[in-house]
Amino acid sequence: MKVASYNILSGGFSSYSFDLTTPDRLKLLIKAVGIIDADFIGLIDTFRWDNLYKNSQIASLFGYKKAYCINLNDSRLKKKGHNNGITVLTNLPVEHFETVNLGTRDAVRTTIRLNNEKVDIFSVYLDDLSEDVRIGQVQSLLKFVENDKPTIIMGDLNTLDTEDIVRAEPLINKFAASNPQLYKNMAPVLNEMRRGEVTKILKEFGLQDADKSGEPTAPSKLFPAKIEDAILRIDYAFHTNEIQTINFKVMKGGVFDQSSDHYPIAFQLSIKN
Repeated sequence: MKVASYNILSGGFSSYSFDLTTPDRLKLLIKAVGIIDADFIGLIDTFRWDNLYKNSQIASLFGYKKAYCINLNDSRLKKKGHNNGITVLTNLPVEHFETVNLGTRDAVRTTIRLNNEKVDIFSVYLDDLSEDVRIGQVQSLLKFVENDKPTIIMGDLNTLDTEDIVRAEPLINKFAASNPQLYKNMAPVLNEMRRGEVTKILKEFGLQDADKSGEPTAPSKLFPAKIEDAILRIDYAFHTNEIQTINFKVMKGGVFDQSSDHYPIAFQLSIKN
């Protein structure tokens, strides 16, 4: 079974604006999702999709049997006019979709059947500014994880893992030298990410990181700055011990350089005997 997560940047729109009725990058995203070819994919930052489309329309657009779209219901984002969301697409047998509250915003729990066993997949999009807010969100999320039930938590966590920081710092410094004003604007957010407490909490809970290499997932070449390659790993997949993952990949190049400012993550999973 192939699983993926992909932050698609403002729902495919060129900005967080309510002026347009069709996402500018929709065709690119449809192509990208087709290339990913996952049995289950969580699309992160589906801006306005909950108002523009029915679930059946989203499923049809992307060629999937089922779709489930939610609004994050984050009051801070709504004040900014950001109608952000999460959308799940799958061809797998679904027991149910559920919107779960993380205190300050929502996430999606999808319960599927794999080899006659129920598996929970949480698609999440954590706060983009504060590690303290992200900590609260992930602590709320972990209350929904059931003992002895195979579980995956994946999405844009907007944080760094402490094991990645040493490798990331030279890339960040190079970015800062090429983009001094942009780096100055981003520095407070990056400093919050450097705390790396969210992934520590997930690991201490007993979850395993599906990506052993820590390959960066953002930004892509769509990002409006001078960059050669992705710098930060902020998109993750964590899983319980009952799950085995292989062939983890950050998908880059081609359409993925144009369809979003993040690169998608994808991997194969199975349930251990």
